[in-house]
Amino acid sequence: MAPPAFADDTWNPFAERDERPVRSRPDRQPPASRGGYLAPMTPADTTRIAPYPEQGRRGEIPYTPNGRPPRVTPYCPGPSSPGSSSPFDSHPDTDPPRAVGENWAPEAITAGTAVERGELSPVMSGTAASPAGVWAGLDAPTSEQLLAPVRLPPASPAMSDLLNRLLASPVAAPRLELVRAATLWRNGAALDQPPSANLASAAAERDATAATAALLLSKIDLAAGRGKNACIRVKETMSQAQTQASMPATMRGEAIVIASYCAIAAGNPQAGTLAVELARDSGFNRTFTIALLEAVSAGTRPNVSLTGPATLVDGILALSAREVDPGLIEQLIANATPALLGFLTRDDRLPAALALTAAERAAAMNVITPARLAEIYRARADGGTTGTPAGGSPAGERAALFASAERTDAQFQKTRAIRALLDSARRDGLYHPVAVALTPVVGRMRPAQEISWFAETAVETLAAGGDYQGARGWVAFSRPFEQGGGNLDHWLMLIDLADADLPPNQRGQGFRALEDLAARGRFSPEALHRLATTLDALDYNIPIPLWDLTSRIGQPQGGHLPETGILSALKAASEKRQQLATTLFALRTVAPEGGRATHLLGLGETIRSLKRAGLEQEARRLAFEALFADWPRAEG
Repeated sequence: MAPPAFADDTWNPFAERDERPVRSRPDRQPPASRGGYLAPMTPADTTRIAPYPEQGRRGEIPYTPNGRPPRVTPYCPGPSSPGSSSPFDSHPDTDPPRAVGENWAPEAITAGTAVERGELSPVMSGTAASPAGVWAGLDAPTSEQLLAPVRLPPASPAMSDLLNRLLASPVAAPRLELVRAATLWRNGAALDQPPSANLASAAAERDATAATAALLLSKIDLAAGRGKNACIRVKETMSQAQTQASMPATMRGEAIVIASYCAIAAGNPQAGTLAVELARDSGFNRTFTIALLEAVSAGTRPNVSLTGPATLVDGILALSAREVDPGLIEQLIANATPALLGFLTRDDRLPAALALTAAERAAAMNVITPARLAEIYRARADGGTTGTPAGGSPAGERAALFASAERTDAQFQKTRAIRALLDSARRDGLYHPVAVALTPVVGRMRPAQEISWFAETAVETLAAGGDYQGARGWVAFSRPFEQGGGNLDHWLMLIDLADADLPPNQRGQGFRALEDLAARGRFSPEALHRLATTLDALDYNIPIPLWDLTSRIGQPQGGHLPETGILSALKAASEKRQQLATTLFALRTVAPEGGRATHLLGLGETIRSLKRAGLEQEARRLAFEALFADWPRAEG
């Protein structure tokens, strides 16, 4: 029986395991508290999530507030300490799918045919290496099942970074390694590390997964500029009749297209004409890809419009045409899959304006890091390898502003360039990656009276980039200047919340300023409840006035909720400190748009579970992301 294909970049090889979409369900909310306070979110003696066997009722949210007041500590000056520290192994056409939220028990992680711990490589956790294998207790089918509903890359930078780090170490089991590599491909991160020998082993096996692994390896090689390796592998795969017969139509069609591209590149354009017919006969129905192949084979300019997602193969064919059409490349960028975006950010053939557009889109989708965006800004601001300036495009203007901010030593000019860049980035949905990219630039600046107006911008930028000590320095500098109605001390609480290295006895020093702003109505009801949720999930002893104020405001009823049972499974995995399983369930819980759009119940449990699983740094960064956009800025 044919396995699912990695044939196009949008195809989720694990989706057949659970076809139910992840939904936002604002109509299924936890009941309101009957108490005088905001419903407690994490009292230590309260079971927040119903026992797993009770989840058979699909409409039930496993949440039962008990109405008791939260754990609170009266405010007093000084610190407030926290309270506590591929269905490759199954047959999707015949086996009934196992819906994780319905009948998957937490024990399944450690039972069955799971790989042995001894097969696994160490993985990074936080900033240090963890001796435990991150895949411990997870076999290929279970991993596919957990990954199937996850939209990749995650909208949350913290969750995206975490997932890529956990997936950084290859595993010994070939089929599980195929799951890992396919996930990296879907996440746009497959080019950041070389293919493993274990993936090559999966491609060499004579079973139904070999073609899947071979095609994936070929596409990785093509994207990385190893065209010869890719062509050899595709030729070998297509020469095996049995392997071809096991391929789904989409996979077989794409393999034919790649083989044809290889023949054309080797000086045999007639092969392209033949491949077009072969691909059509195989059931390959991507008309856009076929049209590109026809144009490349004939040596003509492609005359075709894109109507759906653009894959890596589409991008390679478009850039191989005799005349590269800038308008077509713009279409590709606007509709690119993560794998294609990753490829385009590495291709020197693109004009500077298009390269910058691709880089910004990739950064906004968490396909590339802000540091990589900074590199591309730096390289392309003056035209880069093409020598063609980016001109007046918004991306080109942002690259020029970034270069100006980096190159000038004049404080006033530097601050104006940074502010203009951040304002432009905010308008186009790029604020977070651009702010993080600017962190080293702002970190080298020293506060001065003549740029006192820049203090809050410096605090925002440094906090977003994780330079918490630098951010605190600018907060302290701002106090004498009373920025538009007050100093910036309220930022200390957000910095405190994000900084995993801050000693417990130094936490909570920003509560006074936070209470004052909350009392003045500077937080929206949604933002105030989100703040209380994150603080409680991180075990802060929250002052009574802040809790009291929050309890008098109606609790928001919107936000993304996962399928029934996911929160229970998330909690169970975190209690076993199974970091990858915890992360995958967390990705099901966090909204596709990020932490800010997540239901309070899910946000609190995700932060709590990450922390419980030994991922406190990521828990705090997720909390920061959920609050950052709505954090009060200086008035005036």
